[in-house]
Amino acid sequence: MNPARPIALVGLALTLLAGSPGVGTSLVRAAGPSVAITVPAPGATLVAGPLLRLGWSESAPAGAPIVARTVIQYSGAVTENRTCPRAIYGLDWIDAGTVPPAGYSLSGLRDGICHYWTVTVRDLNGLVTQARSGYVIGTPAPDPRVAFSFPMRGAPTAVPPRGATVTWSETSSDGVASRGVVQLVTGLAADGGCDPTGWTVDRILGATGPSLSVEDLAAGSCYRYTVTLRDLEGRTAQARSGPLLVSTTPPACAYGDVASAPFGDEDWATAPLDATYRLPSDYVPPDLVRTRRIADLSGTFRVRRVAYDDLAALADAARAADVPIDLTSAYRGYAEQQAVYDFYVDLAGTAQGILLAARPGHSEHQLGTAIDVKALTGRSPQSYADWTSTRTGAWLRDYAWRYGWVMSYPKKGSPARSCYAYEPWHYRYVGRAVAEAVHGSGLSLREFFWREGLLPGG
Repeated sequence: MNPARPIALVGLALTLLAGSPGVGTSLVRAAGPSVAITVPAPGATLVAGPLLRLGWSESAPAGAPIVARTVIQYSGAVTENRTCPRAIYGLDWIDAGTVPPAGYSLSGLRDGICHYWTVTVRDLNGLVTQARSGYVIGTPAPDPRVAFSFPMRGAPTAVPPRGATVTWSETSSDGVASRGVVQLVTGLAADGGCDPTGWTVDRILGATGPSLSVEDLAAGSCYRYTVTLRDLEGRTAQARSGPLLVSTTPPACAYGDVASAPFGDEDWATAPLDATYRLPSDYVPPDLVRTRRIADLSGTFRVRRVAYDDLAALADAARAADVPIDLTSAYRGYAEQQAVYDFYVDLAGTAQGILLAARPGHSEHQLGTAIDVKALTGRSPQSYADWTSTRTGAWLRDYAWRYGWVMSYPKKGSPARSCYAYEPWHYRYVGRAVAEAVHGSGLSLREFFWREGLLPGG
């Protein structure tokens, strides 16, 4: 994403501003987010085993979505009359990387200990609100015991058709003799969720441990699982999972700050980065090199060494096709992206700014494998209604993939499925093999990651 748009964009920005108040106006700042914990409800005291699903509802103005959530667990010893409000509490743990609440899995609730939680949400403008839950008293775990970890009970969890790994926790002091897994299936309800009444047995599976890989799931269907655990004494325990909703398209874009995991220097080709998933703020690629030795390209930019040769090959091929190229941006660090993001929010308002520029940490430019391209001479790509109407833009659209570069935010699927506005000048290096697969699929990069199981389910 380019840090500076030409003067021609100002007219567009004024149009956007007419319907979207910019940062700093009272309309954006007046309304903040809201959050309310539903399970355990405030004022209530529940008795639960070692697993619980914390639930809450939240909302925010359309122009300032929630971008961060923090869950804190507090614990204290139960008083003599087994009431929690008078217990003395201490902080157990803090989780600052939670995603929108389809339900939040808790484990390790201790016997005879009271627990409660606070959920804090922060919106794009920095406004914060907090809610506090009711209380839960932990109880001893039965023996044997089994409880699902994925998919947890609650709202459907979306997964791609290629499959998923179903997991559960189990305890058995006498050892496990067998595990039986029943896969149930149903269609979609009228609201697009899972039909709550149409579950039928699809197949019966076996497992050698507390997880099972399930494949060949049918798109547009929902699955859930029942696990029966039998110990060596013949005692049994059973648990049923929440639903898996199998979708060919990734979940709707949601604003959060969840680490793109797993991520290391070798994961440059497949690290998912979007409105939810981000890089560490201090991440800097280890092998940045200048572009000064590539013909026609300005030498002021940096890319990772792993992308350098194919960037040179792309520039050579463009020149041979009589459409020579240059760059307007390449690697940008966290602080630089903050400035870019602030520029667009100030220019176009929050609601449009978050589509025109990634928040810091969420930008592919921080990977060191993303570039913004322009023709060597002539107008800026952003001054066209669609840069692919030019020879240079069209050539890159049609041939960049041959050199390992893919358009991250294509016209088809943007912004609903890519999370950002259409940018025909923004390309990410994923290597020639992955780029060929993305091109052949006809999908956006985010959609491709989803299909291949590289984008986390939700």
